Amino acid sequence: MATRAKIEEILIKRCGVLMLSAGMDGTTITGSNADLNGPIGYGLRQLGYATADISAVTTAEVEAVSADKIGKLLDVAEKYCLETVVRWLNDVNVFVGPKSDDFSRLAAYVQACIDRKL
Repeated sequence: MATRAKIEEILIKRCGVLMLSAGMDGTTITGSNADLNGPIGYGLRQLGYATADISAVTTAEVEAVSADKIGKLLDVAEKYCLETVVRWLNDVNVFVGPKSDDFSRLAAYVQACIDRKL
């Protein structure tokens, strides 16, 4: 049986660094990561499970997922999470002295990850 916290833990392992790059919470794995409500809720709904509140998926709702569908839930939630990362990334490049952040290149990389996931 998977808990909300365990699902968050796996999603953070898969997407955490990219989430942090986009300004999202890429560290919280206590079952209360607000930035993973959308991906987990979407995954549940795609598998035919209901969520009482789309902004607060509960452990009980995650625990309702049968063991043979957990992998699918994780894959669908990961894809949605990566799509959210792409939306949050600025499509700009920032140069401050010798330091630069190439967000457009990072967004292209994340999109390639999504395409591979499909």
